[in-house]
Amino acid sequence: MTDPADLIVIGAGPAGLAAASLASKHNLSVLLLDEQAAPGGQIYRNIEHNITHESETCAILGAEYAYGAALAETCRASDVTYTPGATVWRIDPDGSVAYSVNGAAHTAKGRRIILATGALERPVPIPGWTLPGVMTAGAAQTLLSWHGRRAPVLIVGMNSLTGVPGSEPLSNGKSAGTLTGQRFFQRYQ
Repeated sequence: MTDPADLIVIGAGPAGLAAASLASKHNLSVLLLDEQAAPGGQIYRNIEHNITHESETCAILGAEYAYGAALAETCRASDVTYTPGATVWRIDPDGSVAYSVNGAAHTAKGRRIILATGALERPVPIPGWTLPGVMTAGAAQTLLSWHGRRAPVLIVGMNSLTGVPGSEPLSNGKSAGTLTGQRFFQRYQ
């Protein structure tokens, strides 16, 4: 274990990237740990690849998605120590953080810790939810980030992630249909 970092940020999604970059800007030593291979989290998944190699996908995902590239770039240009592929498995009251990268265990100590672990999906079973092509909003966002969208889509849900894929235009310029809210699901309880 090296000298304690002023701040350890766990999660390199939008909140984690912003927190780490801002702390570094104020001359704090920052360790940023994330389980994914690249920054961006669920919302900006695969942003660095897409922004440089997949202009069509970025156009489909829109300006808000492209903003994630600026967050990742700002963080990478800072003095933040970024460790992708890190699975955090223990946090102690003294600020010690245990994590693994490629099967090797590591520890770090932070004077402060920010948990920016992102969104959590809780699918609600409704008739037809196990049919081919039916997926959670997070799965749809991931699919869209990696492959773009080519077919009509209906998004149904009741959490903050539900609106993300539904707010992005389809490749034909039309919006996806979206049904959200608790009232929709009351019929299935």
